[in-house]
Amino acid sequence: MNWEDEGLLDGLETDEERAGRRELLDRLHAEGCTVDELKRAVAEDRLALLPLEKLLLADRVYTHAELAGLTGLPREYLDADWKALGMGAVDDDTPVASEATLGSLRAVKSMLDAGVPEQRIIELTRMVGDASARLADATLRTLADTLLQPGDSESDLGLRIVDFANALMPQLGEMLRGPMELHLAQIVRQEAVTRVERERGFVAGARRVAVGFADMEGWTSLSERLEPADLGEVTQRFVDLAGHVAVAPVRLVKTIGDEAMLASEEPEALVAAALELVAAAEGDDLLPPLRAGAAVGDALRRAGDYYGRPVNLAARITAVAPRGGLLADASTREATADSFAWSEAGSRTFKGIDGEVALYTAERG
Repeated sequence: MNWEDEGLLDGLETDEERAGRRELLDRLHAEGCTVDELKRAVAEDRLALLPLEKLLLADRVYTHAELAGLTGLPREYLDADWKALGMGAVDDDTPVASEATLGSLRAVKSMLDAGVPEQRIIELTRMVGDASARLADATLRTLADTLLQPGDSESDLGLRIVDFANALMPQLGEMLRGPMELHLAQIVRQEAVTRVERERGFVAGARRVAVGFADMEGWTSLSERLEPADLGEVTQRFVDLAGHVAVAPVRLVKTIGDEAMLASEEPEALVAAALELVAAAEGDDLLPPLRAGAAVGDALRRAGDYYGRPVNLAARITAVAPRGGLLADASTREATADSFAWSEAGSRTFKGIDGEVALYTAERG
């Protein structure tokens, strides 16, 4: 194939760059990539990653229609499952699933036949899709940062990433399975199914929990001043610190930009983690000061997140918390009075929260 005539060497300035691209184009074309596919990859500046894409999708052999026939699952369910994973629309004749996927969908069919609601399984799928998307993004960036070397041609980088992925992929499943089993065991260890729940035949889900938020003061002005790369470094440092303080029984529920949400069924642990996070930011030259808020109450846990009054209240309290401090409601103070000293901070009303809320500031020791 004359790649120059196809316009796929346009814009390359050196003989080394052209030779590297020719080598990669020849290999990809020999492995089944069409010229149009190669042109799209070049236009989108992702030719070096195309070998990895082909590797990851090499075992996809079943279309959605074939999966429906082999698993007994309705096509409507398979379409909903695909969307829940976060995948875009595909043609009916595009292979989307491997033998492993076929096995997992057969397990799903057994769960549905056993009476597990379809909505709950789709909820799990959505969680898997969200977590997988974030993990995939972080993995690819880590690989690129680690494997990219000065002066690399597209062929050098593409093949180096594929070689590394070939060595990694057989272990990836176990890397994910191990932590999943540990977290399941930890949750089971902390759970209790009451007599009432056994009689009713379901777990209500709502439980008393301490919820805390911490956010970076002056985030809007900071994001306007910093370059994207520098802003990314700030947010990553914040996420790292939040993850560091979130030691069981405290969970880092989520981070959104300048804000982190923590939760624990042990209020003392939640308050200690929030104070540690605020103090850690003060000692970090890269981060702006934090402010934190906390509340205790009954919340519903779904899909790894929490919903209910303590979540809403903790978020409202955080917005008025003092710089470098932790502000909390009376329930938090009462639940932790033996472990922390608190000072009265007045009371106020919050949008969407009934009545006046008495507030207290944690004394940092």
